Amino acid sequence: MTGRGSQVRFGDAGGHADPVPVPRLGPVVFSLTFGGTEKTVDLSDLGCPLLVRPLAAALASIGGDTGTIRTWSPGFAQKVMHLRTFVTFTAGELGAEARLTDMTPGLLDDFEAVLSRRFGTGAGPVGVYLATVVRLLRIAAQDENSALPVELQARLGYGASERCAPPAPLDAYPLPVLAAVKEAALADVRGIAARLDAGRALAGTGQDPQAAGWLARQNVLWHIREHGPLTAGRMRELRWHSRRYGGARNLNADLFLDVNDLVPFLVALICLTGLEPECAKGLRGDCLSSPSGGFWTLAYDKPRAHSGTGKTMRVRSGSPATPAGLIQLAVRLTQPAREASGSTALWAGAGDDGLRGFFDGTHQMNTQVLAWMARHQLDELTDHGGGRVRLDLRRLRKTVKSGKYLAAGGVLDDFTAGHSRQVAASRYADIGAHREIHERAVEAGLEQALAVALPPPAVIPDGAEPPGLLSPAQLQAVRSDGNDVFLASCTSFHDSPFARTPGGPCPVAVWGCLECPNAVFTDRHLPSLVAFDSFLQDQREALGTAEWTARYGLAWQRLAGGVLPAFPPERLAAARTAATADDTAALPARLLEQLT
Repeated sequence: MTGRGSQVRFGDAGGHADPVPVPRLGPVVFSLTFGGTEKTVDLSDLGCPLLVRPLAAALASIGGDTGTIRTWSPGFAQKVMHLRTFVTFTAGELGAEARLTDMTPGLLDDFEAVLSRRFGTGAGPVGVYLATVVRLLRIAAQDENSALPVELQARLGYGASERCAPPAPLDAYPLPVLAAVKEAALADVRGIAARLDAGRALAGTGQDPQAAGWLARQNVLWHIREHGPLTAGRMRELRWHSRRYGGARNLNADLFLDVNDLVPFLVALICLTGLEPECAKGLRGDCLSSPSGGFWTLAYDKPRAHSGTGKTMRVRSGSPATPAGLIQLAVRLTQPAREASGSTALWAGAGDDGLRGFFDGTHQMNTQVLAWMARHQLDELTDHGGGRVRLDLRRLRKTVKSGKYLAAGGVLDDFTAGHSRQVAASRYADIGAHREIHERAVEAGLEQALAVALPPPAVIPDGAEPPGLLSPAQLQAVRSDGNDVFLASCTSFHDSPFARTPGGPCPVAVWGCLECPNAVFTDRHLPSLVAFDSFLQDQREALGTAEWTARYGLAWQRLAGGVLPAFPPERLAAARTAATADDTAALPARLLEQLT
């Protein structure tokens, strides 16, 4: 990038010199370092070079190991895509000569409209795109010392004009999916270890093929162990073809981890630890330390962490089915590749270009993930909603967290390890996989609150002991049919919890007895209760659901869930049969008038 503030001076006849600023030319191609790997951003193919240069300079200022966006993918690469989309749109609207001072609020609003048509009004990506563009315009205006119009300055105070919904958090997989994926990954890890151990043992029996010949596989493996993996260039030098043994990749894979081995190792590690995929990929060969009491300290980097990047967790040791045991196995299997390549990465092995740390640069595993899922038929498993499972390592981590959340019974204080309470609640607890348990918790809470406010109905079937909460006076009132109020016996008609004035008569409709602590239900009330139950069923069909629930919902719940089940089944069945056969058991006309 050109230095800022460069000037040349032109002398006049009097010897005085007036500074003439040289226009600052920003970059259209620039390079930044992400995790020690240099990445080049080339925007020279875009139109509007006078606009691209300041925006590219602004973009370069926020990325790389020294910027605020320290990951290439998806972080910085996503910002590059946002900039490209905006510049392409602007070139179509204003032409190739557009520059920073040509930006207007209307242009940003039009860009938002285009995004809304693409993603939907208020969709999350609309806000993300505009946030990037607005941020770059602010930085560019400041760096260029441009006096932007007041109305544009005001427009740069916010991103999208429409309220954009935040992106929904990733959902967890069903727990049986996690179990199946974990089992398949650990089985593959055991197979990888057996393959490498067998290959290295065979290489130990080989000799230099330059002297002993290339026909024996052990000699070829000896050569790879001593001189590194076979590549296309090396085989041309040797004037030798590896087709006899299934190709160079097949031979290299006998001694070193290859790209296909990364998927089961990473899947198994995430299933065992709940590490974020980017953290699992970035582990170093010396990530384990401080063994004590069957546990090790695992050190990892979290690029998106707000307070530094180094983090640790304690992990259990043991077999390769434990976190520390799996990592120790990976360290052992990849140690020769690290020593030969000079990489410190845990995931070091043989690529087509030789030995390297697979994730020291940008390495995508989409093809390998799809192939691995298909090989184990994991893509035939059923996801939430009935669709087929597609493996996303982030969702795998979310499922591990979900299991811990369920094990903790939804108690955030037992679940927030590694997160703030807010993040744990919004991103890991409030997900679709937990909707059912949350709804059950709400239902249970409401039932508990209702039980406190409204005790269960008092039912005394013939021959049963009366509830201990009834006083002798109340029991005497219950035994007298003179205190019956059609559906129940009332222990104190003039001491109703619903009375408008103390001592006044009960004012509620007859089904209010089902909600009243003064009501006691006995066998002689069964015909009325059964008839009222039949009436409620008829009303459910006649009224809309909302109206029926508002009018009769609680009464029916108390009747069907508390009163009727308290009677012996044979008596209840007899009462229903009698009600069906005898019209005299129907509700009286006067009562029907009150009900309807």
